[in-house]
Amino acid sequence: MTISPFIRLAPNISEITSNSCVFHWQTHKPLGNDTIQYILQLQTYKKENDYTEVYRGEATTYRVTDLESGVDYRARVC
Repeated sequence: MTISPFIRLAPNISEITSNSCVFHWQTHKPLGNDTIQYILQLQTYKKENDYTEVYRGEATTYRVTDLESGVDYRARVC
């Protein structure tokens, strides 16, 4: 298994509610027979905090729950 060392473009967002949403991102081509493991990270926008890992796995879609209503977030997939 290989963890992708590349920071991808921002993921697409759908199914937005007051406390959840679904993130989608493009697949990355594996090298040989390796599988790719993606890491979805969130950061509260305009705060000096680090990104927090909310998902790690092979899927390219993930629903994030327990988001705070009215708070802006930044997301990235590594």
